[in-house]
Amino acid sequence: MAIAATGAGAVSTVSIVTTCKGRLQHLKQTVWSMLAQDVHEVLVVDYGCPDHVAEWVESQAAQKLQFVRAINNTDQFNGSRARNIGARHSTGDYIAFLDADVGIPFGYVDRFIREMKWNDWQLACVASNGNLNGQCVVARKAWESVRGLDEGMVGWGFDDIDFYDRIQRAGMSWGKLENCKLSLIVHGDEASTRFHEEKDKELSAKRN
Repeated sequence: MAIAATGAGAVSTVSIVTTCKGRLQHLKQTVWSMLAQDVHEVLVVDYGCPDHVAEWVESQAAQKLQFVRAINNTDQFNGSRARNIGARHSTGDYIAFLDADVGIPFGYVDRFIREMKWNDWQLACVASNGNLNGQCVVARKAWESVRGLDEGMVGWGFDDIDFYDRIQRAGMSWGKLENCKLSLIVHGDEASTRFHEEKDKELSAKRN
């Protein structure tokens, strides 16, 4: 089973957590970049996905996706809750949260871990002004310390900003990494809010 090399005479395990509800067509394009990382495991949270992502993951597990485990939940999509479910089922010392529509370059996870250890950060996220803010790596102890993401935030967006803010207010340091070279699958706003009660993206965001 792979682990991420971190230097300084120590190695730490890393779990990638991604969530899926109606995004199987995106996951099929991006999951390979996740599996190409030197990580402990890749967990796909099947949050009542109508595309039956769990069955797809299971059908691949005997071949290339041996580090992917499907988790099912049938509630209306709550991004924070979905990520927390994945984190609770993961076993790595670090948790890398990624969206199903984001592809990552080779060495992405190793770079985050190196920077976090060098700077004594408990969390590092992608430096972005757009839809990539939520891509981050967090030390498990830090995630546990603030009790994960706020599951009361049921609208679209800003749950990541709230998470980072609570990490900082808890006295833990964090930072942003530039030039991460992520590949975002472009799609309309309707895909972002498809499983939210409020379909208007801006109004949905205001609920948080």
